[in-house]
Amino acid sequence: MVKDLKTKTINELKNIAKKLKIRGYGKMTKKKLAESIKKSEENTSRLNAKETKTDLKAEKREEIKEKAPTSNIDDGQSMISESKYITGYSVPKPCFEENFVFPANYGKNNIVLMIRDPYWMYTYWNITEEKFSEIRTAYGDDAISNSKLTLRVKEITGQGPENPNEVFDLFPPIGTKNWYVNIAKPNSSYCVEIGLLLANNEFILIARSNVVHMPLFGPSDIVDEKWASLIDFEKIYALSGGFDTGKSSGELRKEMVKRLEQSLFSGASGAVTSFGKKKQSGKSEKTFFLVVNTELIVYGQTVPSAHLTIQGRDQKLNHDGTFSVRFALPEGVQEIPVTAISEDKEDTITITPVVTKETR
Repeated sequence: MVKDLKTKTINELKNIAKKLKIRGYGKMTKKKLAESIKKSEENTSRLNAKETKTDLKAEKREEIKEKAPTSNIDDGQSMISESKYITGYSVPKPCFEENFVFPANYGKNNIVLMIRDPYWMYTYWNITEEKFSEIRTAYGDDAISNSKLTLRVKEITGQGPENPNEVFDLFPPIGTKNWYVNIAKPNSSYCVEIGLLLANNEFILIARSNVVHMPLFGPSDIVDEKWASLIDFEKIYALSGGFDTGKSSGELRKEMVKRLEQSLFSGASGAVTSFGKKKQSGKSEKTFFLVVNTELIVYGQTVPSAHLTIQGRDQKLNHDGTFSVRFALPEGVQEIPVTAISEDKEDTITITPVVTKETR
């Protein structure tokens, strides 16, 4: 640097000294200017080196501080401080469920039969391509092309599927997976077979359904003393309009039975227009009367191994899962929850019929 300074003119040295803010540079000789500039540059280099070293130490301390674990108290205070500047909540990224596509079949050849009402059944089935391939191999492509997809309905009350009482066929279109079946005999047992009917009327059985027993149409002709109760006895009596304050439950029962027996068997005049309500005709000598009561039948079907309750009371199922219960139906609105619980208690279904009775 000194050698470079020696090559410069005195005016150039003065300009450099001015930039370095050297005092009294205007009165210095050329040699003195060169020495002052050199000294000033050396001092500046030492200061820069010292500052650089200080910065490196500060950076090292910050790095150690960041790596050091902080206490929960410090974290809590930091969160509190940062919360002062939160202006809102960030919107989470949307989460989309993967679209599930039901398979075309489940790899089984089966058919299921269900009851809809006393005259209608519902059936659905599944046939694999492997099964059709087996039939083509055994009977040939031409036989399969000329065949019909067939539902063979069998009435088997008191018999087995191999010895049915009656048989009739239905021909749903190719590709159909379910069908409604109309039957002529309520209170009878049925099963359905699915297969192919060849041109020579040979029936190739693919699968056979479960057996169902259809419910009876209309009121039951069985009369016995076992009745289910929609509501408590006292509530029925209160709905009839005959509730008297101050009487015990036992007295209410006795009075209600007494009034009904008098209406039916004593030969007293009048007409019973509804349960617990009596209309006098004004002529006590006549024995003419009318008694009108109503019944309600609740019936259906579930899985035979299920646990069934009707209005919270256990109901025994038949061997095929069907059930039928008769109720005495009082005046007013009645709710009848029917609940089926699977054997493993993982599935529960409740259906609640609501029935209204109004006697005029």
